[in-house]
Amino acid sequence: MCLHRLALWAALSLSVRAQIRILTPDTLKRHFKETDGVISGGTAVFGAPYYGEHVLGRLRGTTSRGKAHCSAEEYDLVELQGTVETQGERVLDILVIDHGTFCSACQKVRIAQTKGAHAVILVDPSGDSEKQVQEKILGDDGSGQEVTIPSILVSKATGEKLFAAMRQDTVVVELAWDIPQSEVVSVDFWWSSGEKDAQEFLQRFQETAEVLNHHMQFKPHYYVFDVSSSTANAMGDLCTQTIDVKYDVRHCAPDPDGPGPITGADVANEDVRQLCLWHKTAFSRNANEGLYSESW
Repeated sequence: MCLHRLALWAALSLSVRAQIRILTPDTLKRHFKETDGVISGGTAVFGAPYYGEHVLGRLRGTTSRGKAHCSAEEYDLVELQGTVETQGERVLDILVIDHGTFCSACQKVRIAQTKGAHAVILVDPSGDSEKQVQEKILGDDGSGQEVTIPSILVSKATGEKLFAAMRQDTVVVELAWDIPQSEVVSVDFWWSSGEKDAQEFLQRFQETAEVLNHHMQFKPHYYVFDVSSSTANAMGDLCTQTIDVKYDVRHCAPDPDGPGPITGADVANEDVRQLCLWHKTAFSRNANEGLYSESW
């Protein structure tokens, strides 16, 4: 996830895998012959496309004056020569850039939008596998309402193949977000127990969750950050007193009410308690159904 703010943000998102279908050149398609030229990737909760939407475009690189791609001044889109022949369909510009750690993916896509890109392919900097990257969700950093173009996250290995092909030839692809065909919907919920809006949402969502039951693959995530024991001593009531002896860290969370009675340590302890409850009680009735915890 790209998160500009560590906590106090909750989002409900369907875990839908976006797809890139390579149309040309054939030399690039052969790198993905096992999937018939199709690349699956992670998608974002900002600038999310409509299900069933398709974007036909050619891949564009940048003349970068820096590696971050975090501001409009850092780069321009590479000029491409020639035209692409299609059957009357408009060919759009799809920017391919690295997703580093200098700023959020949301900011990178928002800047690319101002540069004229119609979609963005972000290359994950880690060495995570294709499957791991497909499960990643790019989160909103607070400015997602300004983003109107879609984006897809691909693995580092896939990104290297795309960049190599772009240096040699014009690469035309189709981006697609098809309606997922499954009896079980996957839901990831990112939140903090100290966030009032998230608590109110869960109260409203409870009846729906009970109806969906095991037809929903629900998974909670908590914004708890770890610091060394020595650093935690200087952070006052933000951190728990309990030490994770394996990593010599303490769990911390932001203070949700300032001068009020609840501390960051209270939030971190509650988050850990709830996460423990989830892991102890969530179960699937069979391989075709999702995890569900009535207790949670």
